[in-house]
Amino acid sequence: MKGRQIDYRIQNYVKEHFSLYIFAIILFIMGVIFGSMIVHSLSPDQKQEMITYISKFFHGINQTDQWMESKVAFRQVVFEYLKYLFLLWFLGLSIIGMPFILILLFMKGFMVGFTISFLIAELQWKGFLFSFVAILPQNLLIVPVIIIAGVAGISFSLSLIRARGQNRIRQYQQPFISYSFLMLILGGVLIFASGFESYVSPWLMKSVTTFLVR
Repeated sequence: MKGRQIDYRIQNYVKEHFSLYIFAIILFIMGVIFGSMIVHSLSPDQKQEMITYISKFFHGINQTDQWMESKVAFRQVVFEYLKYLFLLWFLGLSIIGMPFILILLFMKGFMVGFTISFLIAELQWKGFLFSFVAILPQNLLIVPVIIIAGVAGISFSLSLIRARGQNRIRQYQQPFISYSFLMLILGGVLIFASGFESYVSPWLMKSVTTFLVR
């Protein structure tokens, strides 16, 4: 019975915010497309500098203490992802923060599109393989989390606009708790994704470096 209630609430939430999800997904896709286009505007020197860095990265994977490197990377990755999520949460608490949430969604798409497009454009199948192993897996979790968090922030910000008066805003204690609780759940998902990116992805990358460094 409780499970059905949870399913109903989730379905109702998605239906209520369906248009916002469509908008957020389109904005993210626009960021991906724009990031892909920017790759072609890089100068030869910029491309060579990035290729040199990637090549050094490939060669360095097999020369490090994987466990110690993963522990350090995990702390850094968790901090960066949770900081991003906290920023989305904080921006959703104010009316003026909504445009910045839209910018963050666009920029996330931009970064994903730029990174994958650059790797594939410059390294062909090697870039595709690296993207498939090192970038795609964790982003299958991270991207939906960012979109859900962005929609939640926009929705809460819009609710503040509709509230208008101070008296009505005081009634938003429960929605605020629900909003914050959702962000905590999404934070847990990001921690899991960070663990995958820090501990699993390096081993996957290490398994294909024989092909990548040729």
